[in-house]
Amino acid sequence: MERKEFIAGLLNRVGVLTTKTFNERLAAQKILFILQEKMKGFPTLYRYGLYVSGPYSPPFAKDFYDIGDTSKYGTISFKDSGLEKKLDEFSILMRTYLKDRAMLELMGTLVYLEKRGFSGDVLETKLKEVKPGFNDKQYNECYSIYEKINKIFS
Repeated sequence: MERKEFIAGLLNRVGVLTTKTFNERLAAQKILFILQEKMKGFPTLYRYGLYVSGPYSPPFAKDFYDIGDTSKYGTISFKDSGLEKKLDEFSILMRTYLKDRAMLELMGTLVYLEKRGFSGDVLETKLKEVKPGFNDKQYNECYSIYEKINKIFS
């Protein structure tokens, strides 16, 4: 399976269907980034940098524009039932936030900072430093989602 078909099938399974809106493109970027960083056994497909709206990969953006409509590709599945279960749980959780640009931005940034060596209180402080335009309720919800993602992929 080609990389673009894999990505399209994966994003279709999670619920990101097109490149039509900024929120869909942002959701695709953050979901793929989180999977790539948190799910053991998931291939590293793209390199990400930290941009204004969180982790961003220009090569992924190009590939996603080339894909256009993920529903044309069907969905993907893994042979490993453990990976399947984790992807199902992650997909259910992420569908709740597909249209919540702020939460996707915060979650992606939190995972990005974690992967750069920040943890605990320092991670929380760094997130607020890098993303100062959010309120305590949003930060707390982000930490709660982050714990759920860690539980899914532990």
